[in-house]
Amino acid sequence: MGAFHITFCCSNTEPEPWLEGLRAALPKAQVSVWQSGAALADYAVVWAPPQQFMDEQLQLKGIFNIGAGVDALMKLRLPPNAVVVRLEDAGMAVQMAE
Repeated sequence: MGAFHITFCCSNTEPEPWLEGLRAALPKAQVSVWQSGAALADYAVVWAPPQQFMDEQLQLKGIFNIGAGVDALMKLRLPPNAVVVRLEDAGMAVQMAE
């Protein structure tokens, strides 16, 4: 896969571990933390992003939600061609039940 851009927009989440992991797994990708007015990205890793993020990142191909639920994400106006990817479980169901 050629070079592509991933933007990280996660409320109340330390970005560095995510950025390091993404860069290690995808060395050809450009990975950055989103700021208003940032360059357009191909993919986004998100948790509780603001509507402004979606309004500015209209060309996203995929939105990877790092939390188990996507209810809040689905209340936003999403980019028209973006596919939303969510965690199915990742072991959290047992933790939440406890």
